[in-house]
Amino acid sequence: MIDFTGGTPSDLELSRVAPEGKGQTAIMRTGHAAGGRFLNVIADHTLLWENGNGTQSQFPLRDVSRVYLNPMSARAVLNNEREGRAPVAFGTSGQLAGTTINVAANRAWTDTGITVNQGDRVAFQASGEINYGRSPGQNVTADGGADRRATTRIRRVPVGALLGKIGNSAPFAIGNQRQALSMPASGRLMLGVNDNELGDNSGSFTVVVARQ
Repeated sequence: MIDFTGGTPSDLELSRVAPEGKGQTAIMRTGHAAGGRFLNVIADHTLLWENGNGTQSQFPLRDVSRVYLNPMSARAVLNNEREGRAPVAFGTSGQLAGTTINVAANRAWTDTGITVNQGDRVAFQASGEINYGRSPGQNVTADGGADRRATTRIRRVPVGALLGKIGNSAPFAIGNQRQALSMPASGRLMLGVNDNELGDNSGSFTVVVARQ
């Protein structure tokens, strides 16, 4: 998220942000939400924006409040801030210190070997790309792709995104966000991707997992 005004976004503002996998959102200081894609900031005073129909618009930065580049990560960060959680500390190399897990895209779930308790805070750092199909353009990072599928494990989360689950409990989204997440249950932590059709998947994510 690019924040031009500071402060904490309201629930109303967050409700206007595009759902995961539906692009990016620019929020104006009037409260208006513009869907589309961030292109550039021109001469330090103008936002160059691509609208959902492919046309371009220019907005003076004095009229822009925030630009949500990754809604899923932004919501995770803001939720942690509201609950009073401190940000995860990364080393000078940018690498999280923890257990490294290889999460294959064609495997239902990968056992991390880590047992957690409900309420434990665990941080994740994912790298690499997977393919959630054999067609061109079906390679994604841990935030997943824009395709909408009925066969994903969590319908509101982009296909191919990195997921977690505890034992047999419901899966939850992880993606590329770097804020520690509160574990929803007690048991063995498992990692996987947001896809139920695994036969045409390939590649893997490398995920560092660290209890905070």
